[in-house]
Amino acid sequence: MPIVQADRLTVIAAELMQGAGASEEEAAIVSRHSIGANLAGHDSHGIIAIPTYIDRIKRGHIVPGAPFARSRRAIASAPPGSRSGSDSGCICAISRGS
Repeated sequence: MPIVQADRLTVIAAELMQGAGASEEEAAIVSRHSIGANLAGHDSHGIIAIPTYIDRIKRGHIVPGAPFARSRRAIASAPPGSRSGSDSGCICAISRGS
């Protein structure tokens, strides 16, 4: 198995994401966090996920550059044991802005 340094792999991931339609900024964020996941030992969330992201872009499930808006101001959470997304038992708090 070849060994690729993290800096080079980050560039490769960003180029792949840009090739799929992500902006330079989006590609940089996704690649930085993906490689960061690998470096933290969370390989399932690392570079191996890039082909899935590209497939989801092609299918229209992920839309690069799509605007986002908060639909309401509230604390969001997923109850422990819920199977939302790939994480189980995630509880997140979003601070309310002014």
